Amino acid sequence: MPQTQLAPPPLNVTVNQPDGGSGLVFINGGEPGAANLFGTGNTGIPSGPEILDKKGRPVWFLQIPGDQDAVNFQAQTYQGKPVLTWFQGDKLAGADYIADTNYNIIKKITTEDAPSDLHEFRLTPDGHALITSVKEVDADLSGIGGPKTGKIADSFVNVVDVASGKTVLAWDSAQHLPVTDSVLNYTQLQGIPGEGVLPLHVNSIAPDPDGNMLVSVRSANELVDVNPQTGAINWKLGGKNSDFKLGPGVDFAGQHDPTFVDENTIMLFNNNVDLGGTRHGPSSIMWIRLDRQAKTANLLRNWVQPEPVDTFTQGSAQALADGNTFSGWGDANHITEFAPDGRILWNATQPKTSTQHVGTGPKALAVGDGTYRAFLQQWSGHPTQKPELTMSNDNGQPIVHAVWNGATDVTQWRVLSGPSPDKLTPLATTDWNGLNTPVALPAGTATSGNYFTIEALDINGATIAASDPMKA
Repeated sequence: MPQTQLAPPPLNVTVNQPDGGSGLVFINGGEPGAANLFGTGNTGIPSGPEILDKKGRPVWFLQIPGDQDAVNFQAQTYQGKPVLTWFQGDKLAGADYIADTNYNIIKKITTEDAPSDLHEFRLTPDGHALITSVKEVDADLSGIGGPKTGKIADSFVNVVDVASGKTVLAWDSAQHLPVTDSVLNYTQLQGIPGEGVLPLHVNSIAPDPDGNMLVSVRSANELVDVNPQTGAINWKLGGKNSDFKLGPGVDFAGQHDPTFVDENTIMLFNNNVDLGGTRHGPSSIMWIRLDRQAKTANLLRNWVQPEPVDTFTQGSAQALADGNTFSGWGDANHITEFAPDGRILWNATQPKTSTQHVGTGPKALAVGDGTYRAFLQQWSGHPTQKPELTMSNDNGQPIVHAVWNGATDVTQWRVLSGPSPDKLTPLATTDWNGLNTPVALPAGTATSGNYFTIEALDINGATIAASDPMKA
């Protein structure tokens, strides 16, 4: 799609304090992964990976086909270089992508035994990627009130060598966890929209400080620490069979994105809503301190929105280097940055695009909006394509629209005009104001028959690039 035709979804910034962290905001904009997963997608709203500044202005947008998801979008490091990564595909079957700082896709990865799903694509320093996938398998479901010979959507934790695409480890939840770990019975599991019966649904994989993998099993309300060499379970936290005694307040349900922030502290997004749609309390960002010798887990922090919200699908929590925490609130539509004392430093909301109700009665939840995860990260993008311009007229006021998708070093746009491509003189200059920046031309500017071009200027006023001259 031509960059001048891109229509990035808006982001409404409601709080922007000066002591918030620096960087750019990474989200999946428009139609969220949950919307297509729950059958509410294809509303016609443009969607795809999106980078914005903290004022909510789009910097880069990749518009994808309306029947696909593109989620878990973030900046990571591959072979010592900054890259962009995301999942893209149809519901629970797709591929994971890596793009360089020029926005060229350099890797497309999927797992060998089953297509990648949307839940995890995390690069590790050893050249591996942690990827989730789902495959239908036979299972004995009598322990949760189902048939002895039944079928489930089995979640796989895959360790993939990125360079070769070969799977190093494929750990599946059904082989290592009893279905009775599920907090839902067979009837409840059948009522969940999506892909099959999910008694052991994995939605996150992250490295732990010892080189093991921290796996989130959403439908069991538990975290499982797994040895990546052997597949053995080291311990469980939460759920029915926790190896740690849970202190007051350490009750999480339907959790997303748990990570270790130091050797003994786990941070997670506590949806506080189980996979069947039952609320247990407001959603929150939870910090849990583990004592591995005493086998105890105690609550350090628990942050909620000022007006508590219920997030059924999605959610993320990112520890920033300055001590702040950046979080995506999934279908509750909030993206929030917290100070270490819990103050909100930055908050934005996404527009609601679609609705699907899960559960019945007063506890039914409306889901299908928001970003799967949200990140605040540093990024320097250098598109290889040239800037482009379009022109419009607002009640006699000629306007040039300057577009350069993904260019992060532009601080100003300069418009030049003249009777021929080789006779152009400066006409107007304005500050960069988003992916599509309007530049109002002086009143009375003659446009018809003249040529126009735009120059992208850096912080020192030097020209970075220019568009091809266009005849009005």
